[in-house]
Amino acid sequence: MNRLTKIVCLAAALFLAVLPAHAGKPLIGISCSGDSGNSGIGSDYYNAIAAAGGIPVLLPCTKDTALIGLLVSRIDGIMFTGGEDYDPALFGEERIPELGTVNGFRDTSDFAYARMALKQRKPILGICRGEQLLNIVLGGTLYQDLPSQTGKTSHSQNGSGKKPCHGMTIDRNSILHKIIGRDSVIVNTSHHQAVKQLGEGLRVTAVSDDGVVEAFESTDRKMKVLAVQFHPERLRKEDSIWTGIFRWLVREAD
Repeated sequence: MNRLTKIVCLAAALFLAVLPAHAGKPLIGISCSGDSGNSGIGSDYYNAIAAAGGIPVLLPCTKDTALIGLLVSRIDGIMFTGGEDYDPALFGEERIPELGTVNGFRDTSDFAYARMALKQRKPILGICRGEQLLNIVLGGTLYQDLPSQTGKTSHSQNGSGKKPCHGMTIDRNSILHKIIGRDSVIVNTSHHQAVKQLGEGLRVTAVSDDGVVEAFESTDRKMKVLAVQFHPERLRKEDSIWTGIFRWLVREAD
């Protein structure tokens, strides 16, 4: 870890340590993209947490597991965000030519945050790459590239991704259904990797019209885990129902 990243990490830990009584709101950690020299994330993520009543706290990419443990212990919930492809070595496969950009530094960082958050039973929301992260950490696998491996080509839309573009069916007996209140809905999409074999202790709760896993949750009621493949943080300005996903995380963390 270079000096700048270490300063950012220590500053985050100090902020969490001295924030008085969380200002009456739960602290929600947000995973960032980055490497050994910088960390950051799009504003839609932290604006969504703020709009849902939480205090967004950006979690820097780092390989310092002691610091990760400290940061996770200080926050009340965590959201894993979208981003680069995962290295298939993480789930025991060799790379195929269609694999996109991977970020090994972020992979290591996110894995440590996820394992620590699961161990500490923190409420967790995974979005896109975040869904894939939780699946791999819990022993599942991914399609490295949907078009070449399954023939499904409708999951990487053009433009900003703020408009719904394909259908999704939701299990009535699920967290997501309680939040959305609908059996089916149109969602956005921006990915070419997706869940293949589901991880241990998870159950699928929503699928796209062509059968791609769009949401899962933990089968253990003590584990507050919800993951979605689409991007509700981009949809919420168009339809207020999507803020409910972030309210769920904030409520569970409170």
